Amino acid sequence: MARLAGELGAAVDGLAHDGTGCAASAGEIHAGTAPNVIPSVATLRGTLRTFTPEHVDEALAALARMCDEIGQTFECELTVEVADHAPAVVNDPAITDVVRRAAIRAVGEASVATRPPMTPSDDVSEFLSRVPGCYFFVGAARHDGTSGPHHSPTFAIDDACLGIAARVLAGAAVDLAAGAAQRSGP
Repeated sequence: MARLAGELGAAVDGLAHDGTGCAASAGEIHAGTAPNVIPSVATLRGTLRTFTPEHVDEALAALARMCDEIGQTFECELTVEVADHAPAVVNDPAITDVVRRAAIRAVGEASVATRPPMTPSDDVSEFLSRVPGCYFFVGAARHDGTSGPHHSPTFAIDDACLGIAARVLAGAAVDLAAGAAQRSGP
């Protein structure tokens, strides 16, 4: 399992969208029940973050090949199970424009950044595949530098960001409602 954990990133080598690479990494490894007993079963759980269904297919094929090679090398059996794979988050361009304008009103244009594609692993993608929407980030780092990165044990936020997020959401909701009212007419 240790070898597979260290090589997971290779399953997505060369897979990218607009210059942003896909990601594959280990998050959990479980094996054994005692320090002096070689375990007969081990489990590795990780994340696979891609942009397209084709990326998923390519990454899973590469992962299967990797498992076969490791299994042959160490004379063991490795199986791959995909349990909770969320599709890519795809923002609706028109909604994104509305949210961006609301964010500019909330914090000023200098504080609103457009980022290249990212690989969040979030089930909001299921909603966005059914209803137009926009997944956006609000800066939440503490001013004293004690905020760790997401998914780290030191992750913490400055709660003041919640007010900013609420202003952006409320502003975008009002703008979207006004636009819907204008389209439907009196």
